[in-house]
Amino acid sequence: CGGGSVYEGLAIYDLILNSEGHTKVIVEGMAASMGGVIALAGDEIEMNDNAFFMMHAVTAGCFGNKNDFKNGIQQIENCEERLGKIFGERTKADEQTIKNWFDSGQDHWLSSDKCLELGIC
Repeated sequence: CGGGSVYEGLAIYDLILNSEGHTKVIVEGMAASMGGVIALAGDEIEMNDNAFFMMHAVTAGCFGNKNDFKNGIQQIENCEERLGKIFGERTKADEQTIKNWFDSGQDHWLSSDKCLELGIC
């Protein structure tokens, strides 16, 4: 999955996380951006050897006056804080690694081996 809307992704994440049955996620190809967050909702997560996981800063568009832009920045920060909590709860990644995913301005592509090391799968 190549990702998408933070809000829709969080809704899907919550649906999977709160489902009554055992959920098994298998990453084939990639789980990128919100696709990666959604994958973390599984009770069991597997990645194929050639699959990748990608995380990066939240991106958004904004239109309006300076207050609208300030509010937009605040909402991006709120989303990143929430996503950071999910990564902190569902992986072995340390706080600095998670912070770097959001603050560096780069896409962070992780191999299945690196995901295994970080407790993603």
